[in-house]
Amino acid sequence: MCAIGVGSALTMPLGSAVLGAVPEARAGVAGGIFSVSREISGLFGIAAVGVIVHAAGDFATGYAAGLLAAAGLVLAGALISLATLP
Repeated sequence: MCAIGVGSALTMPLGSAVLGAVPEARAGVAGGIFSVSREISGLFGIAAVGVIVHAAGDFATGYAAGLLAAAGLVLAGALISLATLP
């Protein structure tokens, strides 16, 4: 849960970096694209965790593996954000 919270908190600096990199006249378009990409990535993340839960066979084991995979993905995203944001 802590990794998910940290990863979610990094979306604000990422949004600021996206909006700062485009001309002011295109800020609305950039913000919309950023929001849509964030929602779609969440959709794919939920689907991937669902596949992991289903593939394990046993729900409890799959649920634990799914949570670990989700935390790992959020941690990877946090590290990439920290390394690439100015």
